Amino acid sequence: MPIDQSGSDAQLLQKGIDHHNSGQLVEAEAIYRQILSREPSHSDAIHLIGVIAVQGGKVDLAIDWISRAIAANPAKPVYHDSLAEAYRRMGQLDQTAVHLRRVVELEPESIDALNKLAFVLREMGRFNEAIAALSSASRLEPNHTEVHNNLGVCLRDAGRRDEAIREFSHAVRLKPDYVDACSNLGKTLAAVGRNDEAIAALKQAIGIDPNNAKLHHSLGLVLVKTKQIEEAIRSWRRTVALAPDFAEAYSDLGNALRATGQTDDAIEACRQALQLRPGYAMAAVNLGRALIEKGRDDEAIALYRQALMAEPDNAEAHWHLAGALLRRCDFDEGWREFEWRWRLRRPAPRRSFTQPEWDGGDLQGRTILLYCEQGFGDVIQFIRYVPLVAKLGAPVIVPAPSQLARLLQSVPGARIVTNDPLPPFDLQLPLLSLPRVFNTGLQTIPAAIPYLHPDPLLVDQWKLKTSCPGNGMKVGLAWAGRATHPNDRNRSISLQRLSPLTEINGPVFFSLQKGEPAAQAINPPAGMKLIDLVADVHDFADTAALIANLDLVITVDTAIAHLAGAMGKAVWVLLPFPSDWRWLLNRDDSPWYPTMRLFRQAQPGDWAAPILQIATALRTVI
Repeated sequence: MPIDQSGSDAQLLQKGIDHHNSGQLVEAEAIYRQILSREPSHSDAIHLIGVIAVQGGKVDLAIDWISRAIAANPAKPVYHDSLAEAYRRMGQLDQTAVHLRRVVELEPESIDALNKLAFVLREMGRFNEAIAALSSASRLEPNHTEVHNNLGVCLRDAGRRDEAIREFSHAVRLKPDYVDACSNLGKTLAAVGRNDEAIAALKQAIGIDPNNAKLHHSLGLVLVKTKQIEEAIRSWRRTVALAPDFAEAYSDLGNALRATGQTDDAIEACRQALQLRPGYAMAAVNLGRALIEKGRDDEAIALYRQALMAEPDNAEAHWHLAGALLRRCDFDEGWREFEWRWRLRRPAPRRSFTQPEWDGGDLQGRTILLYCEQGFGDVIQFIRYVPLVAKLGAPVIVPAPSQLARLLQSVPGARIVTNDPLPPFDLQLPLLSLPRVFNTGLQTIPAAIPYLHPDPLLVDQWKLKTSCPGNGMKVGLAWAGRATHPNDRNRSISLQRLSPLTEINGPVFFSLQKGEPAAQAINPPAGMKLIDLVADVHDFADTAALIANLDLVITVDTAIAHLAGAMGKAVWVLLPFPSDWRWLLNRDDSPWYPTMRLFRQAQPGDWAAPILQIATALRTVI
């Protein structure tokens, strides 16, 4: 449109700004250029042409124009702010920070400038500088909620979570309906393990913004950490209802459904995640885990490999691949994949040493430390390798938990220690890495039993305690494992489940159960003669001496199974479907323990059939 030539530059400038603010950028620029035709060094007009260039995406041109404005009037903060925005759009964060610092120098009390500067510095990973900028802003305006929230974000990113929590909490106290601060507070509380407080903060955020799918997803993540899986499922169902394209929520929902036995729904959810995001590694892993629950190991292995093609360092994929391979006797690759356990999100407690790990090389003249990891059953199973290591010429030190120390004294070649400081040693290795070092295959599993021996004096003491009238068969029972085991829901049963054993005349049963489930021995199934002596059991040495006086052990998949097997005692093990990798597939025996018989579920949750099989086998033996 034609430009009005009348009026002062100030009036023209205001007219251009009015056009500018109303979105009429062509008209605004024409007026700014008219001003420049009268006064070529008019810095405001030069600056505003640059601003229009920024808005139009012509960032290189914008930088030229705004730099000219700064050359004409270097002390105007808004020019540096605009130039910082242009550089930010170019991705040149260093230059962005330079000009924002200039804004702060010119306007040291500008909260907005300090906030912007902190944002850019955080984006650059310069957290301490960002924290300093926001701390200055907080001193200028102590009750500025956004400043406290942003300072909390920078502190959290710098790893200073406790300080971050204080800032988020302050922001929430100042403004209880500040949803971002509530959300940040909840997530940070969860990161430091304060899960109940995290749940409260996230629920507060959801109360403010009930249709925020990300908040429901975050709440589900914390609920899972506190074992509130059904509530987590409800949160994630709400998430995908609000955001049907939220692939991560579908994957997490599928994993939770699998953990609660809803396997078909789990498979459907994980497939939906993969449909939304092809190549999504964790969705492929979670789908593989659900398919394992259905006995579809080959499909699961293919999915784990698919996940590793997308994310070669995905520890979860490697770990679950290891289990699937070992279960079907692919030991060579399986043991290598098994080493990824250390990089899981909740890794085994790997000890830190300056001494190198043993790689299978010469041990002559060197001392090796073999340390325990994972559960008691794992230690009992793999302590069998210690004599093999000792035969290579090295003194072997084994730091052992107190519950196992007395028992493990019987392992040939092992020096058992229980307290720090450790004796001097040259090399070290975790016990469960020994099968890899020894290239263990199905035919080379070291299965010479017994390799654990109870103390003869203890055996005699327990012989008196286990004496009973007649010559009835003495059968030990264990029905539950450690409650914190990730698969305990599937592997443990109640004592009442073993009621079919009461229909057999002759056996006398002895409880081997420890922990909270041991209380069930007070009210055994009707007709079961159950003797409970576990109050006198102080460690596994006592348990071993008790087992030595029994004829048979019947147990679920727990440390008792490994102990009885390592002692060469007849032991029958009830296994869930699917079973742990160490019991392989479709076998009723174990190459790890020659005196063991396995009684497997044919489908998840069906304990009736294997318990009936045990009852039949026990009747036959008697």
